[in-house]
Amino acid sequence: MLPFNRFKQLLILTALTFWYCTPPPPPRTPDARPVERPASSATPTSADSGGQPAATDDFDFASAFDETTGPAPVPSEPVVAESFLLHPVTEAADQPVPAEPAKRPAGPPRDIPLAVPTTRVRVVLFENRKNFTFYSAGSVRFDDGVKRRGPWQSGRFTIAAGGRGEQAMVTTASGARFRFSLPCTLAVENSYNYIDIEENSFRGGLLFTAGDPGVSVINVLPVEEYLRGVVALEIGRRAEADMEALKAQAVAARTYTYKKIVERRSEPYDLQATVADQVYGGVNAEFRTTDKAVKLTDGQVMVWNDSIVFAYYHSTCGGSTADIEDVWDKPPYPYLRSISDRDPKGAAWCAASAYSSWNESWSVDQLSQLLARFAPSVLSAGTYKGTFKDLMILGHAGCGRISLLRILSSQGSCEVKGDKIRFALRRPAAGNPILQSARFSVTDVTRSRVSVRGSGNGHGVGMCQMGAIGRARAGMSCEQILKAYYTGIDIRRVRAE
Repeated sequence: MLPFNRFKQLLILTALTFWYCTPPPPPRTPDARPVERPASSATPTSADSGGQPAATDDFDFASAFDETTGPAPVPSEPVVAESFLLHPVTEAADQPVPAEPAKRPAGPPRDIPLAVPTTRVRVVLFENRKNFTFYSAGSVRFDDGVKRRGPWQSGRFTIAAGGRGEQAMVTTASGARFRFSLPCTLAVENSYNYIDIEENSFRGGLLFTAGDPGVSVINVLPVEEYLRGVVALEIGRRAEADMEALKAQAVAARTYTYKKIVERRSEPYDLQATVADQVYGGVNAEFRTTDKAVKLTDGQVMVWNDSIVFAYYHSTCGGSTADIEDVWDKPPYPYLRSISDRDPKGAAWCAASAYSSWNESWSVDQLSQLLARFAPSVLSAGTYKGTFKDLMILGHAGCGRISLLRILSSQGSCEVKGDKIRFALRRPAAGNPILQSARFSVTDVTRSRVSVRGSGNGHGVGMCQMGAIGRARAGMSCEQILKAYYTGIDIRRVRAE
């Protein structure tokens, strides 16, 4: 028989061994995804099916990003292992181990936040103004880093560029005047936190900087509040039935915003409030359904290998999106690949768009004048001179868009590639907007007229907005929509460093 002390030691050792070798139960983690909306059978209203073009399509989207060095990695938290294997399993010597298929390196789990420099964005409202006025419903305070002025009560204030270099003059609501140095911040102290400039209202604060000459005004506010003034202008004021598409637009716009914040840390501002980046209309542009979409996707961005993606989007693809390198002189990205954007019956998901098919026509004189005015800045070879004679399509990309177009004139020929074709063939409408799409065919060229027929609206890279609406109405979720257009991406939430 064992002595009692020896028996007690063995009993304790057995209990400790059992406790140490028993693996803990897996941790319970909440599902970060929102509850998906069931497919709606509601009949779209006329406003929903209008097929409005995305505001970002009427400019050279390729110049909106500086991609000369490829996507810059975004700092993120290291992944900390939550558990380890106490008893690794080994394969028997005579049992072959199947080879795993090649795949991209695994990034951090989607529930680990992605670190970003800040969650506030700087949006330039206008530049180089000699003077402007703003109105505040509450007291305001100026701070130029030297001294603080105010607060003053609500009323109208006038800012005028000063004559002493980087200075400006302010006239308060009470008629008081003082000079301040630039840059200078303006904080508003009221429950609504609105600043009225001309005919619009803005959340957050203002930053005044020296222009050349004049004063530039930058709206500084949280990204989530900024998006409330963007999403409705980019995809339209739409019904609840389109919520999953609105959520997809909110994630795409937020991703675009944070990519710019990362890229432009050393610049005076992150984004312009026009089609040069994303159209931003402040408080006046906000709408209940798009506000809800922003809230439901709070902080979500798209990433590839732990880096925020280039979230291009456009109005209408016409049934197929484009590879980025076929549209612009840019390197390929694995998540910006051409996809067939058609439903199981073969119809384009964006068929409800007013731009699913279109026709354009010019007189020879009109086209000659437009080419002489706009073509020189976008040609890839040759020069345009003389009178228009003909269009020759020299190549197509796999998505069906024209990759190379030759323009013949009375004094020679010139060539234009990819999305620049839209900027050469301006329309004869007011303001001479660019051609809807490079996805077209030449239907008629006579001595007096030129006609083309096409489909789609925009550059064709990334998410098709009208296609996203079609997919949402068919019951797809926000995540399904985004992963259809941005191949292989993950969705993560951001946090400030």
